[in-house]
Amino acid sequence: MQEIVQVVTNLVVGWLSGWLGVRRALQQSKQQQGFNRRLEWYERTVRTALRQRALIEKAVVAVNKQDFKLMERLLKDQPEILNNFEQAADESMVFAEKTTYISFNRAVREYARKIREMPEDPNTDLNGAAQTYGELVKLIERACLDLSKSIRKQLGLDQLTMQDVESP
Repeated sequence: MQEIVQVVTNLVVGWLSGWLGVRRALQQSKQQQGFNRRLEWYERTVRTALRQRALIEKAVVAVNKQDFKLMERLLKDQPEILNNFEQAADESMVFAEKTTYISFNRAVREYARKIREMPEDPNTDLNGAAQTYGELVKLIERACLDLSKSIRKQLGLDQLTMQDVESP
């Protein structure tokens, strides 16, 4: 009888250990998949923001050179990049930490407002366009810095400052 109790006990303990091990492994797998999706969102969002910044910097050059053809080409790319930027803001509700969500969305809304308020032909007010472009670059840099804070912390990396991300 004692042998039967020992066998049953060993079976129960073995089954319980296996079940707990599998459950823990599944839990860790889900957490890793969630982290990977968040990381992918952060990477995609920062890439979109930096594409937007590059577009603006090219626009500043076009305005300064009064290169109307380049300006026209750049303005054609603007809606697609802005839509990607706004989509990233929408997705931030799922992927970003609360403080990142709030600050990033605030920056994107301000950015979109400034873009939509710009005259269709920035050549009508070159100084105003250049100033607005400068403000837009600062907004993007701030958004990238805000995005980097939480993910860099999760990755165990040093934090960046505004001086680290500002355009040269």
